[in-house]
Amino acid sequence: MAVLTVFEYIAVLSFAVSGSIMAVRKHMDLYGSLILALMTAMGGGLIRDVMIGNIPPLVLSDASYLLVAAAASAIVYLLYERIETLQYPLRILDAVGLGIFTVLGSRLALDYGLPLYSAVMIGMISGTGGGMIRDLLAREVPLVLQRGIYAMAAFIGGSGYVLIVRVLEPSEQLEPWIALAIAFFIAIFRILSVYKDWHMPRAYHRHGG
Repeated sequence: MAVLTVFEYIAVLSFAVSGSIMAVRKHMDLYGSLILALMTAMGGGLIRDVMIGNIPPLVLSDASYLLVAAAASAIVYLLYERIETLQYPLRILDAVGLGIFTVLGSRLALDYGLPLYSAVMIGMISGTGGGMIRDLLAREVPLVLQRGIYAMAAFIGGSGYVLIVRVLEPSEQLEPWIALAIAFFIAIFRILSVYKDWHMPRAYHRHGG
């Protein structure tokens, strides 16, 4: 999927930036910033590859991903005050990253012959796993477990992509564009959920009195 390659690097960069921003907010040093950047950018892909047997994982066999994430960490460390003010562009990049990693994860799972439901699950893990690792390392409740439309966007988009690929069986020339369209659907869904304040229902309990 050469069409998605550039966007994949954008996703790595955006997730790495979000990890480094979290590290600065938690008063971590440069090493901490680098670790959070790497785990956020590549944690989901690492889990995905291990689960489907893609060994060695892509992040360990292609140094370019490490370099992009490390560069993002260094940039945030040096220019944090300016970057932190760019909340709107960063949210867009984070949403784009979610969409791209979800689609790529689902596609790779299908290539390995996994059933449809497994491909959807792998796509969700690929898209959200890095953020979960980031939040856990920073001692935060993972964003994906809160009320915002995050994992649900990945689930809906990933399900749509998997069904389209398996039912319609598009040509090799058309499939990358379908994948790109689904990735942007996930991104737009995520962005709208943030600015429209859409949430998943939350369970409540009554305190005894």
